Order: sequence, then C-alpha cells, then structure tokens
Amino acid sequence: MDDEALVRAVRSGKLAGAGLDGVEREPLPAGDPLLTESNIIVTPHIGGGTADIGDVIMPMLVRDIQDFAAGKKPAHIVNQEFLRK
Repeated sequence: MDDEALVRAVRSGKLAGAGLDGVEREPLPAGDPLLTESNIIVTPHIGGGTADIGDVIMPMLVRDIQDFAAGKKPAHIVNQEFLRK
C-alpha cells in the first residue's frame, strides 16, 4: 500500500476516508498524516477483533497449535507449503 497516495486521495476527496489495520511504515511517527487526518482511522492490528474471538477464534487457534505440536496437520492453515519443511 502507498500511504502517501492514500493521504492524497483522502485530502483531495477522491476517497471519503480510510480505515487501516496495517500501514506501510511501522511504527508511525507522531504527527504522521495517517494519524492526524480526521477521515483516516488506524487500528493497532486489532481490526479483525470481533465479539466471537474468545468463544470461537481462540479455541480454534488452540486446537490448531495442539495439532501442530502433536505432528498433525492444523485444520486452519493458509501456507501449507511451510508444513513440508
């Protein structure tokens, strides 16, 4: 993502605003336009946090970690090619 282009697009009105869970450069310095522009919201990698995280997501992660530790294939894995290494 091009943070500077995003800021320009919001400031010009091409975009009404933006919500970001990650940015190009981290950590952002104090006063960065991504933090000061009123129509841009930046979250600290918690944008995916939902009400069901404790009841659904955490138990799913624990099961996958337990399976992996036991030499089994985790049920929820994106980069399966890394299991072969």
